[in-house]
Amino acid sequence: MHIMPHPAIQTLLLFLVCTMATTVPVAEAQRLSGSWQFHENNSGSKQPPPGDSPGWHDVAVPGMLNQQHGQSISGWYRLRFDRDSVAGDRTPQALLIEQLRHADDTRLNGVRIGAEGRFEAPWEFSATNPQAAQRVYPIPPGLLRARNNELLIRTVTGFGPTWGALFPGGAGIIDGDIRIDPLDDLSAKQRQTQLTGSILDSVFITLGIVDVLLILLLLRRSQQIFPEFKWLLITSLLMLLGASGHDVFYLTGLNIHANFLMAVAMLGVPPSIALYFHAQHRNIPRTLLRTLALIWGISSLTLLLPWPDNGLKTAAWYLFNGIALASFAYAVACAVSGVRQKRVAAWPQLLAIVVYILSIRTQWLPEVYFGHRNIQIGSLFYRYALLYAYILRLQQMQTDYRALSRRVVGMADAIHAKLSRELHDGIGQSLSAIKLRTQLALQSTPSRQLSTIRDELDQAIVDFRRILGGLHPLQLDQRGLHAALRDEASHLESLHPGLCITLEVDPAGTLDRETELHLFRIFQEAVHNAIRHGKARHITVSLKQEGSQAEFRIHDDGQGFGRIQQGTNRKSQGLGLVSLRERAAMMGGQFAIDTHPGEGTRITVHMPLGR
Repeated sequence: MHIMPHPAIQTLLLFLVCTMATTVPVAEAQRLSGSWQFHENNSGSKQPPPGDSPGWHDVAVPGMLNQQHGQSISGWYRLRFDRDSVAGDRTPQALLIEQLRHADDTRLNGVRIGAEGRFEAPWEFSATNPQAAQRVYPIPPGLLRARNNELLIRTVTGFGPTWGALFPGGAGIIDGDIRIDPLDDLSAKQRQTQLTGSILDSVFITLGIVDVLLILLLLRRSQQIFPEFKWLLITSLLMLLGASGHDVFYLTGLNIHANFLMAVAMLGVPPSIALYFHAQHRNIPRTLLRTLALIWGISSLTLLLPWPDNGLKTAAWYLFNGIALASFAYAVACAVSGVRQKRVAAWPQLLAIVVYILSIRTQWLPEVYFGHRNIQIGSLFYRYALLYAYILRLQQMQTDYRALSRRVVGMADAIHAKLSRELHDGIGQSLSAIKLRTQLALQSTPSRQLSTIRDELDQAIVDFRRILGGLHPLQLDQRGLHAALRDEASHLESLHPGLCITLEVDPAGTLDRETELHLFRIFQEAVHNAIRHGKARHITVSLKQEGSQAEFRIHDDGQGFGRIQQGTNRKSQGLGLVSLRERAAMMGGQFAIDTHPGEGTRITVHMPLGR
């Protein structure tokens, strides 16, 4: 399985791309200077307020608008400035607004010189509007004055008149310069910025789609083991839609209710994150969970449907805010609990949720590099960090499975060894004593019946020793691996006339007791398969030790088999090959099988020494 790079590396690469993309050197700008003011517009009027209105107050530009409950979510920026060089401006001039979120209506000296996006009534979700698009508006000749110019910019900061009902990433003129320069220079800069933005959006969307595809590929096989995977898929789709789709819809001019889709993403992400962690911890009663889901559904429908009035929508937004805060708090608490309990992959999960929450509060991050893409980076980091956590958990499951397999096989071998010794010391000694008494009886009183009993005892002892050898190779304990392999090979040759087993085993090995037992069992299973299924007549067994590595190889001249029989899953392999692979894995080794129809089979096990 292809493993994606560590999410921290992904984020670092995106940081470097964004840094290089947003620090392209430009010509010396003539930035407009002066005191910016903002006038809230509760009525939603399209006309700017009077210049002497008491509603004007100073505001930082660039910067986030200080939205509070009850204040207007739309209004007008104002800047009064002088321009001494206006008399020398021979070329067409233009106004540059580096980053302004959402729709605008821009006027210079009372004349509307440009606009982007569309304005909506409170709590409407229809128009496709720019998140933080760069504006370049040509200035009509003769409009710019040397003194007392007035720049007015109308903008909108959110969905409704409620604190927190903002577009992700803040609102207002959030970054960059506002200046007047030659139109050709600014147009070239805008084209470069749009190209850079398109490339970055393509990178984010591609990584998001790859993330979704990875989850889809893993979902089917892991759903029973990791039930939270379906919630990760839902969260990833919502994050992809909310963080990347909005810009794409606007830039491509698609007539899609992008604000509605963004609202769906905003409403769906917090509970889906909480349900992801709940699927792992299961620490909320089902009744409470259903009640919270019902409250979330009612509040979301109230916000999205056009029929409820604004008062209900405002109340529904505050209700959803409570659910969102509770969802994030619950996710963080579960992640912290996982770290305290030393759960596998708990740290990546905690880091993922913390980074995502911080990315929502974009004013805490370096906007000069990322702009409104902070939340895009945060959502990508969240998703890839959780995929990385899944990989860690899968690796831990494999480790636990191998440990369990080693323990089960070890216990079985120990039970077999104990049973073999007890049978040897008990029934074996009794059979030998009966045989001895029968021979003594025959010497004093020859009898056909006693002779028959002796022959049956001889056969019983042979069968008994064969059973003991199957339970546990006592000769392995007594004389080592080389002698045990030699005795087993001789026994098999006696059972199968015409069979030749060649041993090339170093008798002075340094293998530990457990490894010798595994190799002996691999020898038994492989040779048995070669004789029974491959009809082999000659089998070569070699054990070579070089430095800290050993190679155990079994090569037969049998019929071999094809790839369909060889397979990669346990059903097609059968228990024999599975047993060989498991024992090789328990030795910390690597198992390989090379076979083709009519060309025999070669089994190779590479393993470390001195484990």
